[in-house]
Amino acid sequence: MAISKLILGDYKYDLLTQRLFNPENKLCILRNQSLNVLHYLAQHANQTVSKAELFAAIWKGVSVTDDSLVQCIADIRRALQDQQHVILKTVARRG
Repeated sequence: MAISKLILGDYKYDLLTQRLFNPENKLCILRNQSLNVLHYLAQHANQTVSKAELFAAIWKGVSVTDDSLVQCIADIRRALQDQQHVILKTVARRG
């Protein structure tokens, strides 16, 4: 059975509705591309996802710079108040 909700620290992400809720159960607003990245990462929770995989899944053949992904990850971390990178981790040279 596929999971429908993911706990991200004190936040909850609903995979079915693609909505992120803060600890007070209020909706967190993310830019569309950042939400797409969060959704993809949520679908692959507890897995290392490469930059190339994210580019292929989110930007599907569109030529973008690494900055696009860096900005999305920063948006997600800001929304989750994850300054210490505990919830959303980066693995050097892997994903």
